Amino acid sequence: MEERQVRPVSGPGQGRWFVRVLLVTEGTYPFHFGGLGHWCDLLVKELSDVEFTVLGIAGDPKGALAYRLPRNVVRFVRMPLWGVREAAEHQRHVGFAELVRRSQRASEEVVAARFVPTFRAFIRALWEEEYPASFGALLLGMRKFFLEHDFDSTLRSRAVWNCFAEEAEGPFVQAAAKLGLPGATVHLDEVSDSLTLLMHWLMPLGLTLPVADVTHAASAGLSGLVGAVTKLERGTAFLLSEHGIFLRERYLAEASSTDGLFRKTFRLRFARRLTELGYRHADRIAPGSEYNRRWELALGAPSGRIRTVRNGVDPGRFTPAPKPPDAPPLVVWLGRIHPVKDIFTLLESAAVVHQARPDIRFRLHGVPPAGSEDYMAACLAVRTELGLEEVVSFEGFAHSAESAFNAGDLVVLTSVAEGFPFTVVEAMLCGRPVVGTAVGGVPEAVEGCGIAVEPRNPQQTAQAILELMADPARREALGRAAREKAVTQFNLAQCTRAYRQLYGELVHGARRRARAARPQGRAVA
Repeated sequence: MEERQVRPVSGPGQGRWFVRVLLVTEGTYPFHFGGLGHWCDLLVKELSDVEFTVLGIAGDPKGALAYRLPRNVVRFVRMPLWGVREAAEHQRHVGFAELVRRSQRASEEVVAARFVPTFRAFIRALWEEEYPASFGALLLGMRKFFLEHDFDSTLRSRAVWNCFAEEAEGPFVQAAAKLGLPGATVHLDEVSDSLTLLMHWLMPLGLTLPVADVTHAASAGLSGLVGAVTKLERGTAFLLSEHGIFLRERYLAEASSTDGLFRKTFRLRFARRLTELGYRHADRIAPGSEYNRRWELALGAPSGRIRTVRNGVDPGRFTPAPKPPDAPPLVVWLGRIHPVKDIFTLLESAAVVHQARPDIRFRLHGVPPAGSEDYMAACLAVRTELGLEEVVSFEGFAHSAESAFNAGDLVVLTSVAEGFPFTVVEAMLCGRPVVGTAVGGVPEAVEGCGIAVEPRNPQQTAQAILELMADPARREALGRAAREKAVTQFNLAQCTRAYRQLYGELVHGARRRARAARPQGRAVA
């Protein structure tokens, strides 16, 4: 685990800091550019009087940082879950002698007697239909064992393997039967792969976690696991933000996976339990849209803890400008070349538009993140198959989103999952109407100033584009309304003010709970 002291760390009540926040991310900030990474970067920069420690859960132990950390990020911790063979590689602050002692303590006998009962209850809890009230306590029980015994020796023990194999197969077969799949079987390699996954997912339980006044998980999932653990273990205030719905995105990913049914089911069970864990233990949940709020309520989040905070953009950075007079009718898209953005539907929509209006062009700005290179190649193949080489251009990274949007007549978004996308707000600030899929906060953003369409519906998307392209007066009126709505409702100052208020409320609430929990002295007569 890489750990850097970026600035001197203040103690409680010392220095000029308003509050100390542990910001936990997974696969985003500060490693990769994108919507969530951009949001984190804006948050830490705008709240310059907040002391941040950034705990970045990463897939790569050595990847370069995409963002330069500002002065108020006093500490940065990289926690790679992959590219490491043992959790001990994360324990650089633990002396060699102590690591040896922990390994010696984790004998087969000790693991079987003191760890396996808790682990067995944990695995059973993953398969229960309803969220078990004991789930958080089970995680803490395993964490307590890991902090005194070697994590790797424990989870690689024969006792743990036997327990996992016993407890995984029966519940899976029962669940498959309920789905109309009697006779479902589990193969040895599926059990082995799933236990390996679980070992990596549970790594945060075996690590010393930074101390702060507030743990702010930038998403559910493993970030939320850290938030729940610090809350349960220390009473640290816990804030959970959701820009996209983690569990929904996991369902979408598994739907397209070609893995066996056991692997897919186990991954989804774990994702569901982590989501429920975060919702039940967060002091405040801050979805980025009302769409997300409805999902959270449906998944059991307490309504009284939810406060919607939409993303904000600085209106001064995006100004409408007329497109070049000699430019053809142009539709603009900007984002990551990634399956969740559903570029295939965008290309199919362009083909429909081209049949009706051969003069309209499509300009796509963006690059594939690591791991999505094959998807980029597939998009180029689909463009060729549809005969759109002269119609749709892939422009690569946009150095100026403002210039990219202002070059077009309208902006399109065909994602199958979103939070409250910055690209939509930025396009609105540039006075461009958006044709966007009705996912996440997109319908809330474009209501009254754009058109929301069904996801994965190229015909409906194309029809909306053609309608706006055929009516310049309507297009311009929607663009003016989009700019006004974005300035008044989705500005950066409102967003950062909301998070500043949440941090303050959470710190005061945690202090009240701590005072109430102190033993009361006897009254003196």
